[in-house]
Amino acid sequence: MVKKNWNLQLIKIFFSSVLFSLIVLCLERTLGVGIDYHPDAENYLNSVDDTTIELFYNDPLNYVGSFYYVFVNFLKGNANLLIGFNIFLFAVTNSAMFNLVRKIYLNKGWLYYFSILIVIFDPYRAHLSTHVLKDTFIIFCLFFLCFSKNFIIASLLAVLGIFIRFSFFIYAPLLFCIKKISIKNVIFITIVISITINPIINLIVPWAAGGQDADMSFRYFDLVPNFMDYADGELIRTIVWPVIRITGAAALFSPVYLLFVCQSFALIYIVFVNRAYLKFIHLIFIFPLAVLAYSTTGYNSFLRYTQPAVTIFSILIACLPSLYIANNETKRLVK
Repeated sequence: MVKKNWNLQLIKIFFSSVLFSLIVLCLERTLGVGIDYHPDAENYLNSVDDTTIELFYNDPLNYVGSFYYVFVNFLKGNANLLIGFNIFLFAVTNSAMFNLVRKIYLNKGWLYYFSILIVIFDPYRAHLSTHVLKDTFIIFCLFFLCFSKNFIIASLLAVLGIFIRFSFFIYAPLLFCIKKISIKNVIFITIVISITINPIINLIVPWAAGGQDADMSFRYFDLVPNFMDYADGELIRTIVWPVIRITGAAALFSPVYLLFVCQSFALIYIVFVNRAYLKFIHLIFIFPLAVLAYSTTGYNSFLRYTQPAVTIFSILIACLPSLYIANNETKRLVK
């Protein structure tokens, strides 16, 4: 009976997520936020070419970091299908998140329960799911990469993630917070590096430096200083932007970013509640934020690129009590 009730709740989370995305979609379209709101989305839809699929089959490695163009072409640039796919992935990811935290989130009070709901039903993630963007796909890949117990599935998702976004490898340190270092992990890392070593060598330096030459603050509300006029602007961003991201302090520069105050509150409160389970290794969460701050010159873009790390880290910390109990139970049985 309990299992049946849990399954029913998972179904409710799935369809609630779909409904939430559709509500956000309708609200945004009513407010004039169309499918061309994000320049990247317009770029994807304008990239439809009959030769793309064939070129991908002939040389897949040439599409490391740009596989989403192939996916858009596979669906013939149909915006409705692409958005529908994102909403589906958003709902699947949310259901999997709930499945991880369902045993512990109600035991810590309503404020903790509310914080978990913010992470699962994140308005910003819902917004991303209603546009022709690859961020929802990336979060899906990273979540199941980090929490899947199946080695083959994790390996495939790691490769897929790097094909979708080249900088996907920046999120890899999160794995060390979740998975124990073992022979299997070493093999997994070796496989990923072997597949991507040439693209990494050829692209990592231009990628890291490219964003520093152009001002990416193209939204009227993107008023968070990028320090490009300073000699050590990249270093200042590397230090300051992760702090702003975690605390939600961007709202001090523009009211639009008040949306992220709730997200920051949820993360900080979840960390506070589970502080007894934290270890020094969890500080590695700062690494993706720092690297992306260094290589990005627009805070709005920085928000998108760091959303996968913020989402996964929030769920990881929320799961720490159950992981601690499971590890202790395993040790007790071994003894």
